[in-house]
Amino acid sequence: MSEQDETSSTVYSERYVVFLDILGFGEIVRNSVRAPAQAAELVRILNRISGRTEPLEYDRLFGADFKAQSFSDCILLSASASDSGLEHLLYVVYNLAFDLLANGILTQGGIAKGELHHSDKIVFGPALIKAYDLERRIAEFPRIVVDKATHDDFKRLVQQGRQSQMAAGFEAQLMPNEDGPFSVDIFAPLRDLSGAPPERLLVAGAAC
Repeated sequence: MSEQDETSSTVYSERYVVFLDILGFGEIVRNSVRAPAQAAELVRILNRISGRTEPLEYDRLFGADFKAQSFSDCILLSASASDSGLEHLLYVVYNLAFDLLANGILTQGGIAKGELHHSDKIVFGPALIKAYDLERRIAEFPRIVVDKATHDDFKRLVQQGRQSQMAAGFEAQLMPNEDGPFSVDIFAPLRDLSGAPPERLLVAGAAC
């Protein structure tokens, strides 16, 4: 192994990464004085994700190594390239997008698997560039698309029946799109009312 390869291997590790854009963020900020409740809810949601307050026990037990950062209208999330990392990351993305939607806030993003450096203060790498490109060039409208590697891993989890019940009624799902890519199905709880908290569905339904 060359010195350059050794340096690269110490900087990067294989991870799943999410680049998420909060749509209309500038308007939300401009209206924050007149609509402080929405702005306060946005802060609460982002703090909960950045603070990693859910589901910490799963992360600790199964080694998902979940990390999160947000800046302005951008949210960056990543987890280890493992079964638990993928499941944990999709769970967080699913609930984050759903909670924002329930407050009238749309999201658009990309999820990719690859080489990434993600510390408490720094995040960069080829996987992040791919996730960013998915959000900018492929998503095109409010949805969170996944790359082929992530989708293949998710299919394997489903086929092997290895998904855990992290939250009854809110198990993450991916859905196909007519233009090709798969995306996170944030409307799944609206299609299956049996296991979802009614009060949360009512709020989300009003937002739709």
